[in-house]
Amino acid sequence: MKNKFSALVAACGLLLVLVVFVPRATAQEPRIVDCPNPLAGQGLLTVPEIKSEGGRLKALLVLSDNDRRVMWDTGTTPRCATQYMRYFHGYSLLKPGPEDPLFSKSDPIPGPTLRARVGDLIEIQFENLINTQHFSNSLDRGESGQNDGCDITFAGTGGKSQNLNGDTMPNCLHGSSTVNVHFHGTHTTPNTSGDNVLLFIRPAQGALTPDGQRVLNEFFTACEKTGPPMYWTDMPAYWQGLQKQFVTNYDNTAPYKGQSPPPGGPPALPKNMQLSPVNQREIANRLWPQYQIGYFPYCFKVPAYDPALVKMGRRPGRTGTTRTSTGRRRSTWPTE
Repeated sequence: MKNKFSALVAACGLLLVLVVFVPRATAQEPRIVDCPNPLAGQGLLTVPEIKSEGGRLKALLVLSDNDRRVMWDTGTTPRCATQYMRYFHGYSLLKPGPEDPLFSKSDPIPGPTLRARVGDLIEIQFENLINTQHFSNSLDRGESGQNDGCDITFAGTGGKSQNLNGDTMPNCLHGSSTVNVHFHGTHTTPNTSGDNVLLFIRPAQGALTPDGQRVLNEFFTACEKTGPPMYWTDMPAYWQGLQKQFVTNYDNTAPYKGQSPPPGGPPALPKNMQLSPVNQREIANRLWPQYQIGYFPYCFKVPAYDPALVKMGRRPGRTGTTRTSTGRRRSTWPTE
């Protein structure tokens, strides 16, 4: 097992999965374009990969949006159209160079597969560069006062789902343009900067400053030497302050019900839609703040250990060994 490749599939959080095919704003109607020719029977695309080298996988992973060609009508005469979609793309930081050209094509393609060996160190600089103005019919509707802040879905007929569970902010699904990255099958801790599936990473408010990039580089260097930080307060002080500044700026400037806050405040967002109070409570309890803006550094090691042995016929949880028909010894996993 240790010598075999273990694929890490970079999966966007559930919040993004639910709304990955999002129609454009009504002012930007989909544009009918030619469909692929032939429409069926094309060769299977090879999904771009980012591979580890020498025990490390280091990558830039970006969430962006752009025009993508999709099937618009599957009737007797199929039609295709372009519409804004969100998509993952990126490249290795161990061998800097251009992205795979498949990411720049007009047709949708899955995000890159991250491929590493058991025991490898995984370092990912994630950036959420979504432009919410490209999705004004679907993203961040709570902030504009079109609903109570909990996400709803829209059917093709124009109808919308109802909030059947009686959910209220902030205890509900309210991702919209928010996303995170998590990994399947790696048994990675959900704490620290590993596989924190509870993070809500909102779109960036601007380009990352040179000082911000420098601190991220220092974070990865420290993680390579001593492992990921245990608590949020172990993160570089500059990064803590930068994220606090981003979140506070969001609370103070986000519009609500079409009204922007006056210069100097007060915020237009209702208190239950502001992010800072939630973060402050979590930090005070030595938890990681769930709201981040724009950027997040993932750093963790894929666990490498010998699985416990279990004897055939023993109840689950017992350990031991078995022998194959050739008399060779074989390790087996516990079956709890």
